[in-house]
Amino acid sequence: MVFVDAENISKTLFKQFYLKHKEEKYKVYAKKSVISGIYLRLSNVEFIDCCHGKNSADTYMTADIVKSLYEDNIFQYYVITQDKDLAIALKAITDHLKRVTLVTSLGQKLSNLKSVGVDLKYVDIEEIDTKDNNSFITRITRTNDTATIYNSYKKRVWVKRVNGNILEVPFENGMHIGTFKRFLSPHKKSLGIGPTTSWVDFIEKQYLKVVGTQIYFLSEDELWDES
Repeated sequence: MVFVDAENISKTLFKQFYLKHKEEKYKVYAKKSVISGIYLRLSNVEFIDCCHGKNSADTYMTADIVKSLYEDNIFQYYVITQDKDLAIALKAITDHLKRVTLVTSLGQKLSNLKSVGVDLKYVDIEEIDTKDNNSFITRITRTNDTATIYNSYKKRVWVKRVNGNILEVPFENGMHIGTFKRFLSPHKKSLGIGPTTSWVDFIEKQYLKVVGTQIYFLSEDELWDES
């Protein structure tokens, strides 16, 4: 059985995996309004429209995985996601001594598996080179609001839009959260920031951390010792 977190992967990743595993059954979780129609056209895919508040896709998907552990005779799970919140679902699978393959784009494996207690001896990682990683990256350019500060930030960081596309944002370690918001405010809607998702919540899902009013890259230990 393949569980697909469609809001947090590209359709290319799904298509490449699907072409190799057409015989599997798929359960796909997302808000219908934000995903590709490919998920609605395939006969062996069950689509679950998750439209009930913040992180509803994560909640639905985790609940169904846990339910399947008690009700279904499944010995090999596949979970296609790039969202660290789904690590707890992998923990549930390995707690039941079942094997799970985590499927992500190249370089996007979850970094928190060890910290949440996933038994890694039951986990396989499949990282797929989708070969289009740069095709949906948009670099934020200078605007009237950021003209005086734009050149002060030499590094770049990637953040993910709701549709899976990437924004490349000027950044420096220790950047004030207010400055970060100035760069991203025109894109709030596409990033999913609003009444149900705060700026801090959004930032911390981008492999960054907020300390007081400043934003930092995760350290090597924070990023990789948990993988």
